[in-house]
Amino acid sequence: RTLRIDYDTFTNSAFLLQGKADSFTLKTATERKQILADILGLTRYDLYEARAKEEIQARKEQGIRVGAELRTIDQDLSRRTEYETQLTGARRAVAEAATALRTAEQAQGEIRVAVAGLRAQTRALADLRTRLARAERDLADLRTQLAAAEARVQAIAAVLAQQGEIEAGWAALTDVRQRDAAWNERLLAHTGLQERLAQAQRTVDAARADLLAEQRRLADRHADLGRKVAAGREQAGLLAEAQAILARMAEQQARRDVLAAELRDLGEQAAGLKVEGDRLKAEGQAVREKIDMMAATEAATCPLCQQPLNAEHRERMLADLAAERQALAERYKAIGAEIKALGEHKAMLEAEDTDLVRELRARDARQRQAAQAEAVVAEGQAAADDQARLASQIAALDERLARGDYAPGEQAALAALQAEVAAVGYDAAGHAAVRAEVERWLPFDTRFQRQLLPALENVGEARGRVETLAGQLARGEAELAEDQTQRQALEVAAADLPRLEADLARAEATVEQAAGVERRARQQEGAAMQQLAALEALAARRDKLRADLDALNAETGLYTELRDAFGKKGLQAMIIESAIPEVETEANRLLGRMSDNRMSLRLETQREKVTGGVAETLDIIIADELGARPYEMFSGGEAFRANLALRIAISRLLARRAGAQLQTLIMDEGFGSQDAQGRSLVVEAINSIQHDFARIIVITHIEELKDLFPARIDVVKTASGSRVSIA
Repeated sequence: RTLRIDYDTFTNSAFLLQGKADSFTLKTATERKQILADILGLTRYDLYEARAKEEIQARKEQGIRVGAELRTIDQDLSRRTEYETQLTGARRAVAEAATALRTAEQAQGEIRVAVAGLRAQTRALADLRTRLARAERDLADLRTQLAAAEARVQAIAAVLAQQGEIEAGWAALTDVRQRDAAWNERLLAHTGLQERLAQAQRTVDAARADLLAEQRRLADRHADLGRKVAAGREQAGLLAEAQAILARMAEQQARRDVLAAELRDLGEQAAGLKVEGDRLKAEGQAVREKIDMMAATEAATCPLCQQPLNAEHRERMLADLAAERQALAERYKAIGAEIKALGEHKAMLEAEDTDLVRELRARDARQRQAAQAEAVVAEGQAAADDQARLASQIAALDERLARGDYAPGEQAALAALQAEVAAVGYDAAGHAAVRAEVERWLPFDTRFQRQLLPALENVGEARGRVETLAGQLARGEAELAEDQTQRQALEVAAADLPRLEADLARAEATVEQAAGVERRARQQEGAAMQQLAALEALAARRDKLRADLDALNAETGLYTELRDAFGKKGLQAMIIESAIPEVETEANRLLGRMSDNRMSLRLETQREKVTGGVAETLDIIIADELGARPYEMFSGGEAFRANLALRIAISRLLARRAGAQLQTLIMDEGFGSQDAQGRSLVVEAINSIQHDFARIIVITHIEELKDLFPARIDVVKTASGSRVSIA
């Protein structure tokens, strides 16, 4: 998404992966051509080609649908004469059916009038029967209500007979309820005092519980301090022992410091003696060379100073040189002995230092042990002081608990509340006895409230209702007799209704049959007219579809031309053909520079098929002074140069193409196959294209390439991680 290229195109153009500089060369011709197409942004033409194909297919499918519809329309239009004949016959049948329907409807009307009169009398008979049934139910209900009213009058009389007994029981219930109310007032006061008494008792108990909890906490703290005091006493001995060992180790560390100073002095002395020995060795070698020169010539001229030289002078000079060489050798030997003695002394000191190091390894552990013991001892001493203070606090708490010295105000309130409870004088047994009496007299509440009082109030109304219901019953029985007489007369008149209804049913069936015949005739007439109208619309539709089909065929031809133009053999092939010379020229320019103009390459985009014709391809032909050969026949160094030149040329094409977001070239290794001259030529070629890219990054482990580039990032791996520096 960022570079607008995929990974395969990226690693075959701008990024030369390690060991894969030939990835583009080794791809097939089709794959190489696809990479160039991606770099040139030709994928959009594939989209255009696909869209043109979709448009062609859509218009073909639409043309098939239009053709099928045209064939269907032609078949329908061929039935016009058949539909016109059907319309003439249908109109004749409609006229005949209408005449038959009018005759049947007239006969039906006459019978319907007679039936209507009898049906009215039948409905009156039904209404009368309903009224008779309702009157009989009403009379039965009146008889029931009258019996209930008479029974109620008898029940009221029975209650009034017990009036004296009920009133006496009600008076006794009223008295006992007054006594129960008095006990309830005492119970309410007693309950309130008991709640306050319980609250005061809980407060006193909580104060005592707090003192007990504090007593337990102090006791636990006292025991914990005792354990710390014991641990401090135990660690005091270990602390003294550790301090003594640390003092001895301090002396050993001081001895190590002395040894380190002596070892540094011995090292400096040995280094000075070695320098002097090297100087003596060089001087002795020079004297030896002079002696060899003197012995090798018999000329009368000194080979050293070019002065005249006789035999006596020669012998004297040789003797002086031999003496000088002997003195140098003796001094060199003495220095060797001194170096050996210094080495032996150094080995002795180093052995002593090794022993001290081994003994001092436990110093850190001893120091930690001493620090821990010292902390425990100090904590034990502080715990002893705290333990004495806690003992006095615990004794004071014990004394307060013993004499009850806690919550004095709450204890006084508790005593006062206990006195108030006694003054109220509530007796649960006496209260229960009164409640039992209430339960014994309680039935008289119902007898007085729900029986006696309603009886006294409703006795007159009950007797009046009995008289009213008796009058209503007499009137209802008289009306029922009149309705029964009228019902008999209507039943005789309605007896002829079934025969007339049967005649009416037959007349209605005849009308319905005639109406069905007329309806079907009119439907056939309408269907024929509709079919003829549809044929007119189909004719107009056929003309429009033919015009649409011609337009679709024209558009299909246009999109076919566009499909061919946007395809691989159209514009894409033309654009690649125009880009190939640019890539080929740039690659040959770089390849000539890297091979002293010995190598060149060319890109062929077409080749002849065995079966005839020309095939699209992208072949790479490489040539040198021996002629053109397959890529596999070139050595590793030559193949790398050809690959590099071609890849850089492709990268330049990528960097210059419209809309590209990448103007960077990355080369990861790949120089190992080149000799010194080849590497120099490759670097020169890279530097020659530096202005064509915003950045060129070369990754390599070859040391001699470091100074061949103007800017460098060095990454060095160390034990603690990689270190990066910029040069």
